[in-house]
Amino acid sequence: MTKRIFKYICLVALAVFLACMLLIMGVLYEYFTGEAKAQLRAQTDLAAQGVARNGIGFFDGLDTKDYRITLVGADGNVIYDSAADAEEMKNHADREEIAAARETGSGESSRYSETLTRRSFYCAKLLPDGSVLRLSCTQSSVITDARYASANTGDSTYRRAALAVFRLQAFKENCAAAKRA
Repeated sequence: MTKRIFKYICLVALAVFLACMLLIMGVLYEYFTGEAKAQLRAQTDLAAQGVARNGIGFFDGLDTKDYRITLVGADGNVIYDSAADAEEMKNHADREEIAAARETGSGESSRYSETLTRRSFYCAKLLPDGSVLRLSCTQSSVITDARYASANTGDSTYRRAALAVFRLQAFKENCAAAKRA
């Protein structure tokens, strides 16, 4: 009888722990999403000032590893893109953030890629010459990070899973021994 009670107490404790972890992860995910968006807005404002003063030459030698920068002309054609050939890109006039920037001076949007399991945040700012500067950054999900880790570690992921099962079994045996004592 006491064995069953102890088993259920352990299960309830584990369930409460997992529920707390999920809640904390959800809150932190939303917090860091807000921080990423605020930082993207600030970076867009700074880059817009640089482009307004120095033109497209502002991008020369600029480290853009964390952000994708796109300069869209007044007609919607891409003038510059830090990650792709601007001449091969489609017209961006209909993009949500670009259209909003043309109407109000700035615009934001986010899009989720089911294929990449990543969400991209976009922030655009209208420049004095009528062009629009857009910066974007991506946010990975837990699934993406797990895929990346398993792709880079090979079968060691399976070893980690087996070790976790072994540790869980050892924990169960320790709980049983503590109950007997």
